Amino acid sequence: IDGLRKKILENMGEMNKNKTIEELEKLIKERDYSNRRIQELLSSVHATGHIVRKVVKTGANLKDANLEGANLERAILRRADLGGANLERANLKKARLPRADLRGANLIEADLEQASLDRSNLGGATLIKANLSGASLEGARFYYTNLERAYMAEADIEGGQLTDAILIDTDLEGANLKGANLEAAQLRRANLQSANLSGAD
Repeated sequence: IDGLRKKILENMGEMNKNKTIEELEKLIKERDYSNRRIQELLSSVHATGHIVRKVVKTGANLKDANLEGANLERAILRRADLGGANLERANLKKARLPRADLRGANLIEADLEQASLDRSNLGGATLIKANLSGASLEGARFYYTNLERAYMAEADIEGGQLTDAILIDTDLEGANLKGANLEAAQLRRANLQSANLSGAD
């Protein structure tokens, strides 16, 4: 009986997930990407890159969305508004987020390995222990961003704006910081071995 009950609950969960995805796809067809319901549905089905690729278009509004632990690997989030979004421990490997608005977002322990965030705005975001190794961050803005203990080895941060950024214990080995603005940045115990700092301020 216990096994049957478990099976029924699993089937009900799968049915609810399918209904949720159906509702998502209906909203997508209506092309209302700012619809708050889309954000709620994405959170309820533990959003994956496959679902997000269907939902997210240029300039999508995911402001304050709860996407904690979401699997967004290779998702395309170009110019998306993710301000204040909860992306803690989210998988954003190889995701494309150029010119995205991530101001005040929670990216604690998020995996952004080889992600593209060129010219994105991460001002005031929290990226403690985040993995940004090999990420493309050219011209990205990190004003007052907390990158403490983040792993940024081999990241391309050329022309990045890191004014007042917290980079305590951050691993920047081999990173490209050419022309970056590091004014008032906190770099205590940061690993800058083999980093390119030519023209950095």
